[in-house]
Amino acid sequence: MAGPPPLPGARRDPAQPVVKNAVFIIGALSTIGPMAIDMYLPAFPAIAKALATEVGMVQLSMVSFFAALVIGQLIYGPVSDAIGRKRPIYAGLVLFVIASIGCALAESVEMLIALRFVQGIGACAGMVLARAIVRDIHTGREAVRLISLTLLVLSVSPMLAPLGGSLLTQFVSWRGIFLVIAASGAVCLWLMWRQLPETRPPERRTRGGVRAALGAYRVLMRDRRFLGTAFMCGCGQGIMVSYLTGSSFVFIEVFGVSPVGYSVIFAVNACALVGSAQMNATLVGRFGLPRLIRAATLAVCLSTVTLAALVLPGHASLVMFWGITMVLFAALGVLNPISAVLALESHGARAGAASSMLGGIQFSLATVAGAAVSLFFDGSARPLVIAFVICGIGAAVLAHVTLRRPASAQA
Repeated sequence: MAGPPPLPGARRDPAQPVVKNAVFIIGALSTIGPMAIDMYLPAFPAIAKALATEVGMVQLSMVSFFAALVIGQLIYGPVSDAIGRKRPIYAGLVLFVIASIGCALAESVEMLIALRFVQGIGACAGMVLARAIVRDIHTGREAVRLISLTLLVLSVSPMLAPLGGSLLTQFVSWRGIFLVIAASGAVCLWLMWRQLPETRPPERRTRGGVRAALGAYRVLMRDRRFLGTAFMCGCGQGIMVSYLTGSSFVFIEVFGVSPVGYSVIFAVNACALVGSAQMNATLVGRFGLPRLIRAATLAVCLSTVTLAALVLPGHASLVMFWGITMVLFAALGVLNPISAVLALESHGARAGAASSMLGGIQFSLATVAGAAVSLFFDGSARPLVIAFVICGIGAAVLAHVTLRRPASAQA
């Protein structure tokens, strides 16, 4: 099936409402989920001690969150195509706040894992529908610019959340962290109610209700370009979730970094991710989308293979490990936004379903990668690095297969 052209020019549908402060609003929606992921990372050892369990079991609370993202994303998109974007966002944020309070009150690791699942179901409303809203109001280069700028707003979470979590643990228990997460969800709910217009008006909603909206998945399953780019995103997300699941142990326990030092390392890597993303619109205009995706996947692949070559024999130092992960995250900052734009580009009529399937594929691969890091935990960095290299090679192979046709054949 023919895919979209490499990069149409910036377009905005004049029938759509103008979304004031679009970057801030979409960034806020996108940030809720990552904040729930990042902020409690430095508290893993404290949670394990308080709940009388192992760190590996606490890591499963991260895996359950991502499993919820897979399931929830497949629901929110088609529903929003049929009934509009705002009501699903409201429902998801309310559920997120309630589950976050429940996590703060959890008395066992099993209860925490279950409540994190519910929290993930709520969080993915904003994560799915933020992409759909971008596709509602823009396509082409402007969509690349908006998603990349949104990633800049999104950077507030990975740069400040772990550091904030570390600082909070100096004054409150890990339960207080989840109360702060609940409060952030309540603030986001208020912001959406006050600032976000409906970007899916009734005349543009899927006729036939939710059942017809779900039928959009059949169209998407026949689009090889969509599937290829979605699985590329999934490999990139797999690396990031593996990092989120295992990096705190690797840096703190293996390399002896303090929790605050880990937060600084995490923030610097987030800066590499976000900084490279801000060059995407310029780079796409200069080199073209297919060439840029190929280059990004090659950089991801080489970074992960190099890291494996150092870590598996036991030759990696802290500086080497950190330096290579910075390069890796810079490459992901290019790959993830532009591959998402390409996946959604030709599916404006079913943007919610396309965003859902994109997210479902991303987080399915990410959940498998994160679960593998937890289940094969052996007290070293090897499980994390092995997950990295499998995802890195997978992204490079997918880029070669998906984009091998000349640009003229992709129109």
